[in-house]
Amino acid sequence: MATEQTIKTNKKEIEQGFRKTIYEKLSLALDDYKNGMDENKFQATLKKASKMLSKDVAKEILKKDSNKKSNKKKSNKKSK
Repeated sequence: MATEQTIKTNKKEIEQGFRKTIYEKLSLALDDYKNGMDENKFQATLKKASKMLSKDVAKEILKKDSNKKSNKKKSNKKSK
């Protein structure tokens, strides 16, 4: 039970970190394109995009971490 809570907490922290990073990078990269848009609409669109991307990135990173852990466990059992 406790491990599920730590996984959820880690996932949430990872997603938030990626969301902030993605948001900053997108805002810098797309700064030239906001000339014709309202500032609030531009910020809201960036926020939605960064949320979507951060969830996908976090999911893949957690998959890789879990695969590495399971592979280590399997290799330890085989070596014994």
